[in-house]
Amino acid sequence: MIPALTTEGQRLGANSVAWSTGRLMQILGAATAGGLIGLVVTGAAFALSAATFLLSTAFLARLVIPSQAG
Repeated sequence: MIPALTTEGQRLGANSVAWSTGRLMQILGAATAGGLIGLVVTGAAFALSAATFLLSTAFLARLVIPSQAG
């Protein structure tokens, strides 16, 4: 989506933000998962993880792709 939503001049910055945000979420997600597993049983932690994947899928299904994206 980044190439469809940005100009050539904006692309490097947009890719940098996207990559950095992805790494930050991996770090925070791992820490959150470790804390959650420590506080509740493992099964509940995995159920919550599955629920977040379903929520992400619902958001992606509603994503509107701009016509210029081809």
